[in-house]
Amino acid sequence: MSKSFWRPTDDQRRTILLMEALGLIHDLGKMSDRFLESQEPPKPNEPNVEYKNTLLSDPRTINTYKNHTSIPQDPSAKFVQKILNQDATTPCAFSEREDLTELLKEIELIWIAEQYSFAELMPLLTNAGLVKQSNWNGVVGKSMQPGLLVGYLHGIAHIEKEGDPDQHKQPYHKVFRATPFGNEEQISTGNSKELNFKLWKLLPKSYFVYIYELTTILQILPLATIKEITTSQRSEWLEQMMVLMKRGLADNRRPHNENLSSGTGAILLLRSPKRRLFISSKMVGSLMSKICPSAP
Repeated sequence: MSKSFWRPTDDQRRTILLMEALGLIHDLGKMSDRFLESQEPPKPNEPNVEYKNTLLSDPRTINTYKNHTSIPQDPSAKFVQKILNQDATTPCAFSEREDLTELLKEIELIWIAEQYSFAELMPLLTNAGLVKQSNWNGVVGKSMQPGLLVGYLHGIAHIEKEGDPDQHKQPYHKVFRATPFGNEEQISTGNSKELNFKLWKLLPKSYFVYIYELTTILQILPLATIKEITTSQRSEWLEQMMVLMKRGLADNRRPHNENLSSGTGAILLLRSPKRRLFISSKMVGSLMSKICPSAP
């Protein structure tokens, strides 16, 4: 074996593993019954349910965004202003679990001498266009590269679907978890008359009556222990996450409702590409310069 074979430092290894967790939970805003309601077909004479599934943390409580510098015509400045001006009456993913923003603030990583919390990266994770012609350093004082990278890769994690996006959407109370291979299972929704047995086995004993399945799962996901992914308990933590997350949908169209765990989380960041990112800051800069010409 070559003596030049790269081995990450302890700090680099920790960042790699936390990036794995970041990729896993990047689209977690879809783990919500409100998401299913917002995606159902339009109803005559009834308003559509509004829900912002891409905001997993509240930007109005995050100093990186609150204290940003406005640069005229800069796409990143426009994006920051947009999320700060989000209508307070519109439900967002972070409002589906009261402790979510604070939990994500506590998880921090170092990326090439820059410190980030999961909370400040979350708004970037599902938007592939934020890397282009933006001056993130000028606007928020950081390159925001970890979030921009996950956002750039976000679309790749979804399977391609035929037909118009509005075709084959399911009414909320008749939502089926489906795969392109024909396997289907109805989701327990707010008017379910009995608790889905498979779900019941996954829940604490205190949950025993009518279930909003996806929102309930979001509330019991072991997000308070995300840091275990960097320890000897990582396998157990990942197993808990996968068992619960695969109950959710990444889309509301049959037959393409790929599960979150196999569709938009686990595939997003493969370990080998992530490890290569940390071989040197030069390699990271080279990758980001291809994605975002303005990146340092």
